[in-house]
Formats: sequence, structure tokens, C-alpha cells
Amino acid sequence: MSDKKRHEVTSLLHLAGSMHQNLNFDSVLDVGTGKGYLGVSLAEALQLPVCGVDSDPKRCQAAERRTKSAKAECTFSTVAAPFGTFTTHDDLTGRVLITALHACGELSPSVLRFFLDNPACQGLLLTGCCYNLLDSFPLSETVGRKTSGSLSRTARMLACQSPLRRQLPAESLFFRAVLQTLAHAKQTPVTKRLKGLHSRCLDDYIAEASRRLNVGFDLEAIQPWKDKQAVFYRLLQLRNAFAPLIETLVQMDWLCFLRERGVRAQLIQVFDPVVSPRCFVIAAWKARDLKEIVK
Repeated sequence: MSDKKRHEVTSLLHLAGSMHQNLNFDSVLDVGTGKGYLGVSLAEALQLPVCGVDSDPKRCQAAERRTKSAKAECTFSTVAAPFGTFTTHDDLTGRVLITALHACGELSPSVLRFFLDNPACQGLLLTGCCYNLLDSFPLSETVGRKTSGSLSRTARMLACQSPLRRQLPAESLFFRAVLQTLAHAKQTPVTKRLKGLHSRCLDDYIAEASRRLNVGFDLEAIQPWKDKQAVFYRLLQLRNAFAPLIETLVQMDWLCFLRERGVRAQLIQVFDPVVSPRCFVIAAWKARDLKEIVK
């Protein structure tokens, strides 16, 4: 287990323990269980049966093998299937807690809907990621009324960035930007990746791209751009500073979506943002007598 994954699992276990203490779950559904790091740890720590769902059969097999190295006896099983086809499992009994650590793209809205639609699901811990793969936005009426009703692909890609971890990008990013500018001037936009095109020299990069694309670029037109690299990096860093705003908008949409349907929910920073940039967790529960999980 990597240091990042260990930090995430340990931190989420603590929050799951607090929820279990207050809500007394009978079983856990771990969505996108992967290799079972979180699922097996939950089964050990909470001493509850855990069912892990993942679309990859090989990852499910690896997760079940992990139970052999568990420090305590635990009940952990897997279902190898896309979450959209999942209905239930014998190990899911009574009051169910759903966990989803970094549910990728559209998996997060699917988990939210599943939680709302199933009366047995009484608790939820969800961390999203890969917002660039997100199609369902907005989910809530609240955010829908206050926005244009969509997020562009550029905005969704930007939401995935982490200003706290961002280092200066590779030179190739600047080279590609120059290439796009030259191509746009010739009305021949470059829409595909140029795999394996690496160079520490802008002239060589453009020359090789020109050969691959079969487009003649004027190498003299490159000269004015050579002094713009530092400015490009500063603009990129300024752009990345907006990433948390877009991510927060997505998370608030999910929070409002739950609350509009009478579910109590909190947005809680659980992870260190430098270690794990997707550091906020949606904690939700259907018990109306419990006002908050974390004060």
C-alpha cells in the first residue's frame, strides 16, 4: 500500500468509525473497491461484513486475496460487475453504509442516486475524482438555478488540478501550445496526441510535428514565442488557482442534491490536500435525529 493510500484509508476509517458509532450499521458496501485496501480495512476495523464492487474481475480477486493477510478475522466479499448493474448481495443486511473512495467520473452521481433510492442504505462516505469524465452536472436544483447548467470540458479538466502540488509543467506543454497557435493560424487545428514526441528544443519539436502532421509550419514564426515561456507558466499557474473553485462547485452540487431530498449531509476535509488532492468527503445519513457527524 502506498503512503498516499495508507493516509486515505486510515483517515476514512476514523470517519467511518464515528458514523458507525452514531448510526449502528449492519454491513458496508464499498463501491470501486479496487484491490480492497479500504474494504478489507473496514471489515477488520468495524467488524462488519463488507461487500466490495468493482468492474474489474482481476482487482476483485486481488481484493479477496488481501483478506488472507488481514490482522483480524473479517467478512469481505466482492462482486465483479459495473456498479450500474449491481442490485444487492447476501452480505448486505440491515442498515448499510456505502463507501466510495475516489469514485471516478460518473460513478459518483451513480453512487448518490443508489444511496437515495435504496432505503437500506443509511450512510454514505463519498470522495469523487476524475471530474473530466463527469457528465451529470448539475444534479441539484439549487446549483442549476445559479449556473448556466453545464461545465465545459476545459472547466472539468481544470477541476482535477491541484495548485498545492502543481510543479512547473514539462517544456513539452509550452511547445504544444506554440504548435496549436501555429496550426490555428494555418486553420489546421491539431486534435490528436503526438505520442513519443519529445524534444528540449522548440525548433526541433515543431519540425518533427510538421513532419508527422504533413503540415508546413514557418519556422521563422516560432522566434517571437521563444521568450514567452516564463509568461506562459505564470498564466498556467494563475489558471490552476481556479481549480478548487470548480471542484467546490461540483461538491456543493452533490451536497445540495442530497439535502433537497431530505438527507442530512456534510462536506468534510478528511485528507491532507498535499498528500491527497481530492481531500473532501461527502458524509450523508438518513437519520434525522443526528444533526452532524463532525462538528
